[in-house]
Amino acid sequence: MSRGSRRRRRSCRPPGPSPEPRSGAGTCCSASRTKWAPPASWSACLWMGERCGLGYADVENRVTCKPETVMRIASISKCLTMAAVAKLWEEGKLDLDAPVQKYVPEFPEKVYEGEKVTITTRLLASHLSGIRHYEKDLAKVKEEKEKSNKALKLTQDLTKSNQEKELKEKQNKATEKTEFAKVKSEHEGEVKGQNTKLGKRHKEFEYEEYYLKEKFESVIDSLKIFKNDPLFFKPGSQFLYSTHGFTLLSAVVERASGHKFTDYMLKMFRELDMQSTVLDDNELMIYNRARYYVYNKKGRLVNAPYVNNSYKWAGGGFLSSVGDLLKFGNALLYSYQVGQFKNTVNKLLPGYLEADTVTMMWTPVSNTEMLILDRWLFSHVHRPVLDAHKPLLTTARRLLHVFLALKWLALSLKPT
Repeated sequence: MSRGSRRRRRSCRPPGPSPEPRSGAGTCCSASRTKWAPPASWSACLWMGERCGLGYADVENRVTCKPETVMRIASISKCLTMAAVAKLWEEGKLDLDAPVQKYVPEFPEKVYEGEKVTITTRLLASHLSGIRHYEKDLAKVKEEKEKSNKALKLTQDLTKSNQEKELKEKQNKATEKTEFAKVKSEHEGEVKGQNTKLGKRHKEFEYEEYYLKEKFESVIDSLKIFKNDPLFFKPGSQFLYSTHGFTLLSAVVERASGHKFTDYMLKMFRELDMQSTVLDDNELMIYNRARYYVYNKKGRLVNAPYVNNSYKWAGGGFLSSVGDLLKFGNALLYSYQVGQFKNTVNKLLPGYLEADTVTMMWTPVSNTEMLILDRWLFSHVHRPVLDAHKPLLTTARRLLHVFLALKWLALSLKPT
């Protein structure tokens, strides 16, 4: 390699040293940087109130990431949508078990294997509706589910094995540690084989729908993307993560509330004092908005292509800051905790939601086993299955462990 080519390669990097970490760098804000790390991220400590930004919000102009930086929060948008769904249910405006056509007659009734089936709001919220995600090929979806089920079984076997070992008090701890490391290594290899072979399987960034540039004027209009597609399975029978399902859910919220979905959500954000949480609208001037990046096939950081996320406001179309997400998390946690104190009527401020509502939101649902696998992978492998293929635009998911729990548990409504 010539000296000139080496110089050109180095020129894409920001000159000078990396910015110094902000206050609290020795505690919650310390973070390791890897080859595939995002150029910018947040860090926060829920109980200590510490917040900081890491890296660059704008790599080319060396604008450092701050706690005030506004980023795409991707599927954490689903958490925010679920709070709106829960509020409408709590107020008696939304029947979770009624067919979605009660609110959205524009969505056609569905048939699966010759049988008429019903999709409800509860099934949409729990990813049990059978509505597809970005992948349109059912065969590929089944193949991925088989791999996921295999990994799940391995996880369950490992958990059972560990429980049995804990009952044997006199077992050699060193042997136990070695065996656990071996099983964990096998499991990591399974996950790595599924998620890290770049170019050998489709990633979410490679789907055409991920790069839609069309601006949809309403959530009802965006239903045309998938409303006439066949279901991948009978509603209620299997778990399939679906952003399109949340687009239909946003239409339900719109009709149940009597307000345009985006207006209703912005109203909720203001009630929770989430002043930096807005729509991912390309035309708006949004103070402190970060630039967007992706890694190309050669592993180099490049500017992300233009997309218009108006087709998926509810499932991945909001921007926010670390401070706003802390407010949201605190609001839900307080709503739950305030209900645990007895004989305190009129002594404590009410939560945004009733404690029973939050409990219902956070109760896992049957047939959603992948939720358990994802939480296990986060704590043991540190690379959640559904996050590994989205290294940049879902940077916000790395905020706090609690928001991973919020993301999954808030999507699940226990059937009554």
